[in-house]
Amino acid sequence: MVCTASREATGETAILAIWTENGPIVVQFDESTRPVYMNVKVGSVLPLICTAVGYAFAAFMPQVRLTEMMQRYPIHRVAKSQRAALGETLAAVRRDHCAFVHGGLVAGVTAAAAPVFNHNGSVAAAIGLIGRQEDLEDRIKSEVMPLLAGLSRDLSSQLGDVSAAL
Repeated sequence: MVCTASREATGETAILAIWTENGPIVVQFDESTRPVYMNVKVGSVLPLICTAVGYAFAAFMPQVRLTEMMQRYPIHRVAKSQRAALGETLAAVRRDHCAFVHGGLVAGVTAAAAPVFNHNGSVAAAIGLIGRQEDLEDRIKSEVMPLLAGLSRDLSSQLGDVSAAL
């Protein structure tokens, strides 16, 4: 399983979420030996805003769909004070194909996620890592980002995304 491989490679909690009508839902959750205590488990719907997995989906969805999700579901709403920064955050995720959040849902927790694309170029899933800020933050660019990028490419290729092979 993809989560087991990423947890073993990093020692951090690994998560896989797929897209549903209500937003990203956790389908795999592989806890590390140094767990982060938060209310996320298989079946949890994650917010599009303030989570790395959510940003991985939001960055690549049409603006009309993102706006609709934020208006329709309270879990996906963004505060007025965050709206300006949201555009910059999503642009960075599109550029890097990786999202990072420090303390988004839980103070002291860092998360990273990468989108997984399907055969028509839509984000079908996101693979992520969650850890304590002091354990994960310094390893984001050197270890976590390359690992997630590789997993994302492999999974995307398996789902028929031709750009993953480039």
